[in-house]
Amino acid sequence: MIYRQTQKSRFVNILWNRSTRFYIQEEKALARANRKLSKAEKGTPERKKCLKTLCRVYERISNKREDFTQKLSKSLVDNYGIICFEDLNIKNMSKNHNLAKHILDAAWSKLVTYTSYKAENAGRKLVLVNPKNTSKMCSSCGMLVEKDLSERTHNCPFCGLSINRDLNASINILRLGLQSVRKTDRCPSF
Repeated sequence: MIYRQTQKSRFVNILWNRSTRFYIQEEKALARANRKLSKAEKGTPERKKCLKTLCRVYERISNKREDFTQKLSKSLVDNYGIICFEDLNIKNMSKNHNLAKHILDAAWSKLVTYTSYKAENAGRKLVLVNPKNTSKMCSSCGMLVEKDLSERTHNCPFCGLSINRDLNASINILRLGLQSVRKTDRCPSF
């Protein structure tokens, strides 16, 4: 989920929903192509044709994902001067067998890579923020509120703030990113 800050300091979900799950959308086509391939006899022209079909499905998934990440990174760079991402360790996250398919399907590292080189060429700033406690910290009072991954709402017992967990995390990520930009602007590097 990606949120952006508008001029009125509101955060708006811009784009990252079920339509970005390209592998999951094509799973049935993949299963069908794999079944046909496994039934075809080795060395026959039919098997070559089935293999070509399977390769086309994988290529279609790859092309959709590539197109989406390129367009989203271009949109982010064109519309914002400072772009903040969590510095996630995707390799370690993908070791969780329950989430690996969804994490890799989202192509987070591709998005960060494309956005970083486009931002550099356009003279924009891309900031990678340490992800530690970004979803646990209250964006209003700064206190840590422990919660399970299944809880989708951030309810702060200290200040009473109650908002979507992803929105709370995005506010924290933006705040931390802007803080790090201010620190680097004050201290010129030689």
